[in-house]
Amino acid sequence: MAKGMFKISIRALLVVALALLARLVYRGFVSHNPSAPAAIAAAPAKVTPRWFQSNGGDNPASVENDTPFPSSQFILNAQWTTPRYFPNPKVQAADIIPVTWADDGYSYVMGDDGSVYGRRGTTVLARILGAPPAGNSIPTTDFELVAQDAFPYGCPKSVTPESCYSVGLTEVNGVFYAPTYDRGYPVVADHPPGHARMDYSLAPVSRTSWVHGTVDFPEVVGSGTVSFVEIGKGAASHDGCPGSAFPNGCIYAIVSQGGYQDPKDPNGIDQFIATKLYLARMAPGTAEHHYEEVTNPGNWRWFAGFDAANSPTWINGNDPNLVRGIRSLSYPRHGSYGCRVETTGCLFWDQSAGNAGHLNYPHMAYDRELDRYLLTFADYYYRDFQPPTESGPMVQGGAELRVLEAPHPWGPWSFVARSAYFGSGNAYGPSFPVEWQGPRTPAGQDLWMIWAANFAGCGNPLLVPADLCQGVYGMNLRRLHLTPAGTSGAIPRPWYDQDLGFASPGNTSFLNGVFKVTGNGNLALGRDAFDQFKDHLDHDTFHYVFQRAEGNDELESSFLLTVNSASGVGREASAGLMVRESRYVIGQTKGELQGRQLSSGDVFSEGARYGYVGVFQDGSVFFQWRDQGNVSRSRSQLRGCIAGCRLKIVRENNRIRAFLSTSHRQWQEVGSHDFIAPFSRSATFGMVATSDSVSTFPAFASYSGRFENVRIRSAVQSLAGR
Repeated sequence: MAKGMFKISIRALLVVALALLARLVYRGFVSHNPSAPAAIAAAPAKVTPRWFQSNGGDNPASVENDTPFPSSQFILNAQWTTPRYFPNPKVQAADIIPVTWADDGYSYVMGDDGSVYGRRGTTVLARILGAPPAGNSIPTTDFELVAQDAFPYGCPKSVTPESCYSVGLTEVNGVFYAPTYDRGYPVVADHPPGHARMDYSLAPVSRTSWVHGTVDFPEVVGSGTVSFVEIGKGAASHDGCPGSAFPNGCIYAIVSQGGYQDPKDPNGIDQFIATKLYLARMAPGTAEHHYEEVTNPGNWRWFAGFDAANSPTWINGNDPNLVRGIRSLSYPRHGSYGCRVETTGCLFWDQSAGNAGHLNYPHMAYDRELDRYLLTFADYYYRDFQPPTESGPMVQGGAELRVLEAPHPWGPWSFVARSAYFGSGNAYGPSFPVEWQGPRTPAGQDLWMIWAANFAGCGNPLLVPADLCQGVYGMNLRRLHLTPAGTSGAIPRPWYDQDLGFASPGNTSFLNGVFKVTGNGNLALGRDAFDQFKDHLDHDTFHYVFQRAEGNDELESSFLLTVNSASGVGREASAGLMVRESRYVIGQTKGELQGRQLSSGDVFSEGARYGYVGVFQDGSVFFQWRDQGNVSRSRSQLRGCIAGCRLKIVRENNRIRAFLSTSHRQWQEVGSHDFIAPFSRSATFGMVATSDSVSTFPAFASYSGRFENVRIRSAVQSLAGR
C-alpha cells in the first residue's frame, strides 16, 4: 500500500515537473521569439504621447567652416527646419542607434543599453513603424521589438547578464549583418579574451536567428566601431565596385580607430575620440560561401590611399602588410583627394588639440537624390582637459555635429555644416536614414537626422551650460534642409545664412539681386521678453544673413519696407543691418565659458555685443546696441523709411554708427555708440529679420525684410569720401 502510494506520488511529481518544464520552455520560446503570435507574446500597452518636442534649447546649424576640409561647392547651405523631437522613454530608449532599410520595406534600428516598451536589453533590435512627417506635426513613428539580447557572449558593461553589444547594422539582399563584441566592448575587445566579430542573420530576423562569426578583425582595425554605408532598400553599392571582382556590387563599411585609451580605465571607450577612419569594401554574402564574404573580415578590402592619379587603392584584409598599407580617410591636401599611398601617419583630421579633430561613432549614407555620400559624426569639446577620460569631460563636456559630403565613399570630402551642443561628448551615431531622405525639389532637399545623446546630469563639476543639460538616449529626430548649388534663390558666397538663438525656422532667398530675409524671435530691450527661458539671461533670437570682416568696415543696402499682415507679429517686429561681435570657438576652455555660454563673442551667443540699425513696420528707423550686458536704443526717426530708404552701418574701431538716406539725399546719422571694452577685430556684418513674437513650433509668426544693392566696403575709404 505504501509502496503503491509512493509510485503514485512519484508519478504526480513527474507530471508537475513536466508541466513546469513545459511552461518554462514555452516562456523561453516566447521571450526568444518576439515574432511569435500575439496570442503568445502579449502586445505592449500603448503609450501616449510617443514623442515629445524639445523646449527650445536646440542650436542652429552653421555652414561656416572651421575644419581643414574645403567648403562644399555642391551643398551651399544647411538649416534645421524643425526643433528636436525625442521619444517617450517608455516607448524607445537606447544609444548608438544604427538604422538600415531592409528588403521587406521596413527600417530596423539596433540599440545598445536600450528598451522597447519597457523590455530592456544590452541590445534591442526593433522594427520602425512609419516615418517622420513631411510637414511640421509631431512624429507618430512607432517601434516593434523583434530581438532582444541576441548576442549572448558576455560583456563587462552589459545591462543583462552574459549579453554583449553591437554598434553597427545593415541588411543587403535579405541578410542582416552586425559587428559584435565577444567577451568585450569596443576597445576592451582589443585585449584578450575579447574578440570583435561579424554576425549574420537571414530574414526574418529574430533573437535566435543570428549566426556568430568566428574570425577576428585584423589587428590594425581591432575592435574599432564598425558601421555600414547605407545605400538603399536592401541594396548593395555599385560605386567603384568592378564587376570582375564584385559581380553583385559591394558593401562598404567604415571603422573608427586610434583614440586615446586611459591606462587607468581599461573599460574606457576610445571611439569617442577616434583619430582615424578606415574604409572597407566587400562582396555581399552568399549562401554558397556561408556569407563569409562579409563575416570573415579577412575577405574585406581596405582603402590604402590615393595613387598619383587620385584613384583609390585597396589592400586585402588578410595581407600581412595591412598594418603598413591601410590608410585613413582624410581631407584633400597637396593636390591629393586625401591620404596618399606613400603617406604615413595620416589622420582623418590633422589639427592640434584645442581646435578639433576627433570622430565619435561616424555614419555614412548615400543620398540618391543628390548623388552624394553624407558622412556624419560628433566631435567632442573640452580638448584642453587631459586625459580625456570617459568619466570626465569627454562625456560631460558636450559635442558638436559635423556633416561632410563626397561623390564617392572614399572622397574627396568637403565640409557641409556643423551644429553646436549636439549632445554630450558621446553624442552617439548621427545619421540620415536612407528611407527618410526626401525628394529633391526646386527649393532643395529635406532629410531627417537621428542620433542619441544625453545631457541629463551633465556631470560634476558642471562642464556644460545648465540650459543645455538636456537630450535623451533614444532616437532624437530633427529635419535638416540642404540647399544644393543651382537651387533657385540660394544665397551667394561669402554670405552665410542661419537662425540665431531659439528662433523658429527662418529663411533667406536671393533673387534678381534682392535678399529677402524672414525671421522669427525678438531683439527686445529687456531680457527674455516672452518669459520663455526662466534664466534671466539675454536671448536674442532672429534670422541672420552675414559675412565676417576684419577691422573697420561698413555695410550698406537699399531697404524695401515689408507690409506684413500675418497674425502674431509684434509691434516691434523689425528688419535691418547689424554689426555683431563674433568669433567662433570650438568647445569650452578653462579660461572661457565655464558653464555659462559658448562664448561672449561667438556667432551662436544670444548675448553678444552688437549695433543694429532697424526699421519697424511703420517705417520708423532706430539704432540699438548691447554693451556690458545692457541693451539701449536711440530715438526713432519716425516713418523715415516708409517709402523705402538706404541704410548703412559703420564700424570705426570701438564705435558703431548708423545712417539713413531717403530719396537719394545725404546720409543722416541715426545714432552711434562707443563700446566701453575694445570691440573684437573680427566681427560679422549682416542683415536681420525678427518678428517680435514668441518662438513656437509648428505655429509661429515671421517677419521679412528686403534688401538690395547690398555691399560691404572699407569704412576708411568710405569716410574719406563722405
